[in-house]
Amino acid sequence: MQHRLVKILSAWAEKSKWILDAVCILFCLMMLVPIAGCFAKNSKPGEVIKTDESIETASNGYSVKNLDFCKVSDNETCRLLSNDLAYNTIAIRVFIYRLPLSENVNKEIVLLYDLEGKLLSQIDVHDAVGSDKIIVDTAIDASGNLAVFARTKDDDKVVHHYLYSFDSEGNLAGDPIELTFGESILPMSFIIGADGKMYFSEMFYSSRKTGPIYVFDSKGNMLFVTSETHVTGNLYQMGDMIYTGDKTGGAGGSAKLLPIDTESQNFGDSIDISKVTSSGAIYAGSDGFYLMNIEGIYAINLDSEDSKEVILWKDTDLDLNSKMYDANPAAVISSDKIFLFSSTTTGVDGATAVTVSLLTRE
Repeated sequence: MQHRLVKILSAWAEKSKWILDAVCILFCLMMLVPIAGCFAKNSKPGEVIKTDESIETASNGYSVKNLDFCKVSDNETCRLLSNDLAYNTIAIRVFIYRLPLSENVNKEIVLLYDLEGKLLSQIDVHDAVGSDKIIVDTAIDASGNLAVFARTKDDDKVVHHYLYSFDSEGNLAGDPIELTFGESILPMSFIIGADGKMYFSEMFYSSRKTGPIYVFDSKGNMLFVTSETHVTGNLYQMGDMIYTGDKTGGAGGSAKLLPIDTESQNFGDSIDISKVTSSGAIYAGSDGFYLMNIEGIYAINLDSEDSKEVILWKDTDLDLNSKMYDANPAAVISSDKIFLFSSTTTGVDGATAVTVSLLTRE
């Protein structure tokens, strides 16, 4: 398999999803990273790159299949922003832009895959929600629909939040729902439970020692707000349970998982994960929690706080590019099935070939 992974920071901030607001996206693109893109000459924006369906065998026992992905014209570039794994669907969010930067030509594409790697749909969410709104985050519900959380500011400088829903074929499902938060509340991440409840969190700021989780029903009515605690803003989904992260005592404190109990409308008993998160970041797969760091991916036993090797980058031909930082490089379905996301810079014209691969083993 031919991949070039982006930099995996050894001191990754704990997070389940990397979410960027528009200002942050543009700043990163202009100041921090080289020009990168899903690149194919003489192609129309929004087309799909079809793979040859060839399957290679990696040295570590995984079979590797390259998957269909978006392609853009040679005067456009793109960045992977985030990936969401929930239920039986994976959503990959891509920001497509053209230099000089202009909101009139920027696009955000979300590609939906099933767990076997089939591309179900490719959705131009930026076009669907309108250029007057900022796309904040995406999530998958139990039916496999894509939910898009966006916000805008009216002429009176009042911020409005909206939730859009798309079915698995990419069609807009009904009118958007407006969500009401408190004044100056700007959620940056959300997740949808198996029962349809929606959980929103704000970005973690070290200067703030508190930050609740906002819980809505599927119709957009706020159900409750958890008591404030020193949460990180991360949200994790495991079966019917939703968790957030806690950093008790600030930067030098212990890392914990906090289950959100909808009956008590508060947090359940915390789970100490300090031992396993000291060397990387924790992620939720479909069958358990995983640790990802500069060495590879490890399965986590929360009871014993032990970790077990799943795959090491050195056992593959993956080349960790220390000059780039991109979205999470993998989505772990299980220890035997992993989606990998790669960005390979040509070094000639600054273009980057973005690929998605599925690793499986019997």
